[in-house]
Amino acid sequence: ATLVLGGISRAVVRGRHPYRGLALTAGAAALLVLGSWALTLLSPTLPAFGPGSTGQAGAAGPETQGHAHREAAAEHEMGGGLEELRAALRDTHENVRVRAVHEIARTRDPRILPDLVEALHDQAASVREAAAVHIGESGSGSALPALKHALRNSDEDEWVRLRIGEAVAQLGDPDGLEAILGLARSGSAPLTRLEAITSFIRLTGFEATPPADPGAAEFSSALEAADRWWRTHRDRLEFDPGTGKFRARGRS
Repeated sequence: ATLVLGGISRAVVRGRHPYRGLALTAGAAALLVLGSWALTLLSPTLPAFGPGSTGQAGAAGPETQGHAHREAAAEHEMGGGLEELRAALRDTHENVRVRAVHEIARTRDPRILPDLVEALHDQAASVREAAAVHIGESGSGSALPALKHALRNSDEDEWVRLRIGEAVAQLGDPDGLEAILGLARSGSAPLTRLEAITSFIRLTGFEATPPADPGAAEFSSALEAADRWWRTHRDRLEFDPGTGKFRARGRS
């Protein structure tokens, strides 16, 4: 804008009709100001970065993957009391509900398990994923029926399905392993397949190196090894809560 106005002003000073040039300059300046104002109004608002948002790249833990980490910062405060957090689970903002799931799980209050189970039915995938993660961490087998019912939903978002499968497995049910391995074989997203095979290896402890690339030969080798392990041992698996892994009965 400065360059344009400078050029016009120079032309005015050197021209034969300075008053007409000044009018043109004033008009051009007005148009530039109006255009800048319009662009400011129409420009998209960038999401805020804060705790739980994608601005914290590289953070560790279950919240760094999938939908539960892709939300922006919560639109408003929730309060820290149990009843306030429960109310936040019914908030109209998805980001608030996600943060409420995380915060209510951190209370470690045994009364909150029904709230997490209810969040498995939330309309937002990010809320359902967060709920599945924390139910798996709770160690409460009473949530298994709700998790396995959710696992039967073939239309579920595959990343949420992965987290539900992990939760089922963490609670000692091998049906979760089967769901995880199915996603490793046929998940539509490369990242889902990669995360699934890595999770299967972690939960079973069979000797295989988690691959780094779902398109590499190492991924195919790991998947074949996982399939063989599953076919061989699936009918005689037991879960060791101490290690958090499944093993075949009769093997150390």
